[in-house]
Order: sequence, then C-alpha cells, then structure tokens
Amino acid sequence: MDTDGSAYVQQVWNGVFDEGTECYFPVTNLGDMTLSSLRVTDANGTYAVLDAWDTGASFEEKSRKCGLNPVDGGYEVCWGISKYGENRYAVEYRIEGLAASYDDYDGFLFQFVPSGMNTGPTEVSVRIWLKNGSLTEENAAVWAFDFIGQVHFTEGEVLASTEELLTENNSMILMLQLNKGVLSPSRTADGTFEAVKERAFEGSDYESDDEGNALILVPIIAAGFAVLVWLGSKEARTVKKLAQTADYWREAPIGGNIEASFVLANRFYQANDDGNLIAATLTRLLAEGCLTPLSDVEAGFMGREKKSVSLQLAKPPITGDPAMRALYALLIQAAGSDGILQEKELERYCKTNYAALLNVIEEAKRDGDATLIGIDCYKSAQTKTLNGLTERGRTLLMQLIGYKKYLLDFSLIAERGVNEALVWKDCLTYAALFGIADKVMEELRKLYPVNASDYARSMEATYYIAYRYHHVTYRAAKAAQAARSSGSGGRSSLGGGGGFSGGGSGGGTR
Repeated sequence: MDTDGSAYVQQVWNGVFDEGTECYFPVTNLGDMTLSSLRVTDANGTYAVLDAWDTGASFEEKSRKCGLNPVDGGYEVCWGISKYGENRYAVEYRIEGLAASYDDYDGFLFQFVPSGMNTGPTEVSVRIWLKNGSLTEENAAVWAFDFIGQVHFTEGEVLASTEELLTENNSMILMLQLNKGVLSPSRTADGTFEAVKERAFEGSDYESDDEGNALILVPIIAAGFAVLVWLGSKEARTVKKLAQTADYWREAPIGGNIEASFVLANRFYQANDDGNLIAATLTRLLAEGCLTPLSDVEAGFMGREKKSVSLQLAKPPITGDPAMRALYALLIQAAGSDGILQEKELERYCKTNYAALLNVIEEAKRDGDATLIGIDCYKSAQTKTLNGLTERGRTLLMQLIGYKKYLLDFSLIAERGVNEALVWKDCLTYAALFGIADKVMEELRKLYPVNASDYARSMEATYYIAYRYHHVTYRAAKAAQAARSSGSGGRSSLGGGGGFSGGGSGGGTR
C-alpha cells in the first residue's frame, strides 16, 4: 500500500476450471476509487493485457490474455482460462484511493472476493503490506468477514486466507483501520471510521465496544439499563427467597444432564459463567476415566522443581453428554498425534481456535434448552422468569437449587457412609457447574482427608486438574476473542461486513 492510500492488490486463485472461456470477478462499488495496472500470471508466465475486453470472444482469442470490462459502478476483472483442468492464477491490480482519511482513523472496508460466483476458487489469500513501513497491532487493526478462515498480522504485513472452499454465499471482505500518520491518504471520506466499523460489525460475531454517538445514546441506554437491572434484580430477589425454602436435594438434578442443568442454573442465578460448563465437562471426563493425568517434573527457577500435569486422552466418551463428546474431540485436535495434552499446548490451541471452544459451549446450551423443552419445563418458549416455567420446570429448578444447597452444606448433613464414588463424580461435576468447586472441595475435605482413601486422592486430583485446565482453556479462548474483536486478528466472521466497497456479486467462469 502506497503512502497516498492506493494499493497494489495480489490474489492467488487455485481451482479446477473445466468449462467456459474466461474467469472473471466484479470490482464495483468503487465510488471515488479507480482500478488499473491489471496483471495476471500462471505457471507458464504473464498474460497480455487488452485495452478492451470482449466477453464474447472465443476460447483461443482469450487464451493468455486479460483485461478490464467496464460495468455499472466499476469493472469486471477478466482473463482467459487458457487451459482446462487444475490451474493457479495470480491476479494483481492497483486500487487508487483504497484507504481513505476519516475524522478519527484512516482505513478501508473492501470486498476482495465477490459473492455469488458460479465457479469458486478452492483457495484464496490476500496479503496487505505497506510500501514504506510495517503493519502491526500497534499502528493498525484488522477484521475479516463472510468466509471461513483467518486474518493475521505477520512480519509487518496482514495476511488473510481461507480455510474452506468459498461457496456462492461467501465472499472475502477485509476491514483495515490505521492510526493517523501511518499513511497520508489522498482520498477523504465523510464521518468517522468508528461508524464504518459499527455498520460492518452488524450481524457479525465480533463484539463491539465502540463509544461512538455516546452523547446521543447515553440517556436512552441509561434508561433501558435501569429497567433491565430492576427487572433482573427483582427476579433474582424472588429466586433468592425461593431458595431459602428449598429442601436439600441429594441427587444430580435432571438425571445428571450437564447441559440442561447449566441452562436452568444460568437462567435462574445459580451459575453465572459459561466457563463453568467447560469446568464441569472436564471434571466428568476425568471422573469417567476418559482423561488420565500424567505428572511431569521439570527444572524451574534456581534449580527448583516445577511440577505440571499432562493429560493422556485415554478413551472417548461412548455415552454421556454431548458436551463431553464435543470437548473430547476438541482435545484430540489440540493434543496432536501423541494423544498427550499439556497445559501450554491446550492454551495455544484455544487462542488460535477459540471459536471451536466457544462453539462447544453454545452447542451445549442449545442442547440443554432442547432437553428442557422436551421435558416440558417451559410454558411456551425459553424463559428467564419463574412465571414462564411449568410446574415440572419449577420442580426441577427447586431440585437444582436444593442440590447446590446440599453441596455447600455437605459436611453438615452427609453421613460418612455415603457412596464415595458418587461424591467425587457428581458432587465435583456440579460444584464446577455452579462455580462453587473451591467451597465444595473444602466441605469434602472435612469428611475425606486427602490421604484418607483412593477416593479422596481422586477428588483432590480431579478438582486440581479440572480447575487448571478449565482456567487456561476458557481464559485463553475469551482473551483471544477479545483481541480479535479489537482488531488484533484471528478467525474471520461469517456474518457482517456491511457497507463495503469493491467486490459485488457474480463472477467465476463464463
């Protein structure tokens, strides 16, 4: 990218082309921008550039030639297929005025690959670099929309690449925000880049923390917030009073279904963190023997020993909660070929693949809702109010509250002869789900000192490992998600990207 905001765009297209005479894609919505300096190459060299492109020319006439076909709002970039079969084309062109100067930042929102292509490429990559200088997280921010892939800062550049085949419904949209002074754009745009970003984020899975239009929106937001807090607090107070009358419940609620239990607990103020669902699932995987702890001792600071715990993926859960199967499958990917997972290994995986971990949570919550609907917990649809629960729903909620109460008072009411296997399998799982594992562990230690039995040692190890692995897993994923939303790069968003320039709809072969 030149200092005046113009850019030289390079796209690499890999695909199988077996019909038509040419490849093409639109670059429209250009406004004040212009397109020039087209260059197309393949394995056999550079194509000739024609001053006027005839879409009706023959295969032979288009062979090893390229050109721009003017259309409404811009151009179609065209080149001859030249030979049928698997081909790799490098398509390059110059966009004058790609990055514009806004009131707050400089930057662009541009669709580099259009949607609606009849023959999509198998692989697309777009590389953005400065002619003079480097692009880094310190002077820029980047987001990607409408494809499955990644966008990252790497070696002073931005690299966006697809991970899966682009369908007709996909495109590739990139948004780059630049601090003032990085460039001196010749094109000036009205308004702020924050407004551009706000529109692009609509329908995406990026999380906006913009403060744009604060003076106008504060009174409205404040009023709405006050109502929401009042309603939530009133419902919370009602549930709290209800909990005081709840009897102890000594069995895992809802048949031990983690997903349904978490959804009900989360809706009615008994659990407040999605990470608890991961902690509970890890606890159950450990309790069921799907994960086997392996201790490692390594040299630490000043020669001190540093102990860490790796996990061997011993066996997949054959039955049980969908969350167990989904999380175990994710751990397999993180562990690699040796089937042994270290904390740092999992943390790195979750930073890069945080969407996969967060999707485990969302899928589990959807499954939990479906279970609650199937057993007639709601009067109509999902609800966060007691009045929306059926009699069965209220009964299950009281059992859930009663079980949490039982866990917190375990040492006071449990008898020493209670089935120890159920203690650490069910109690620790639900303690993790409620987010009270530390308190419950203290209760369990009163009855089962750490060295008293194999069960006590299993309880202690399960609590310790589940806590550590849940912490690095969920923390890493949420931190990566936050960094991604702030423009540090990461996975692209399938939704959003509205208000882009360039691109358009159509393209492929004809």
